Amino acid sequence: MKVNEHERFYNRTYYQSSKDSDILEDKKLAAVFKENMPFGKKILDVGCGPGVTLRILTRNNSVFGIDLVDEYLRMAKENGYYRTIKCNVEDGLVFNSSSFDIVVCTDVIEHIFNTEFLGQEINRVLKRGGYAILNVPNHYALPYRINLLLGKGINRHQDIIEDWNYWHIRFFTWKSWNRYLKKMKFKIVEFYPVPIILNKLYLPEPIARKYPNLFSSRFLVKVVKM
Repeated sequence: MKVNEHERFYNRTYYQSSKDSDILEDKKLAAVFKENMPFGKKILDVGCGPGVTLRILTRNNSVFGIDLVDEYLRMAKENGYYRTIKCNVEDGLVFNSSSFDIVVCTDVIEHIFNTEFLGQEINRVLKRGGYAILNVPNHYALPYRINLLLGKGINRHQDIIEDWNYWHIRFFTWKSWNRYLKKMKFKIVEFYPVPIILNKLYLPEPIARKYPNLFSSRFLVKVVKM
């Protein structure tokens, strides 16, 4: 897919469908930073969206954001990001090696054709001794398995987008996510389970931690270079 086709898809189809839910993602990384708030760090947000995810870090750190959606880049700048850059991650990250203390890439890898290249690029721009926060959705958690059995498909956002325009093109189990990270030369140092909701009740976190394939809606991890 050419760059202008990526831009057209994400500026129109993706942005128009997902902007409302993306703006509500400001608490997504609360568990990651609640006890270890960075200070004076250079941070890269890969696929920064509207800039709400790392807004809490912009006061005491230099947060860079890259995205393809023009409106998201504008919003991230308004939310305190030090610098925003229009960048197609399929072509690589436009930074020197070992540039960042922290790299955040959440809910992006599942959109990418060349997932290995992006993983290698994240490793490349991350400093030795730094860490990355990475996340992909779990399409195989119990509620979504039930949806598949009922013929509802793998699309987790069926209320806002049709199957034929669904933007997720890569799918991970907990096992394949671990294999992917190992191949990208990352070591998991922390897993932050996100328990699924059953009958309007969140399952206890220990259950999601022990059985992530079934009971964690996301595979959110902190990793370091191996």
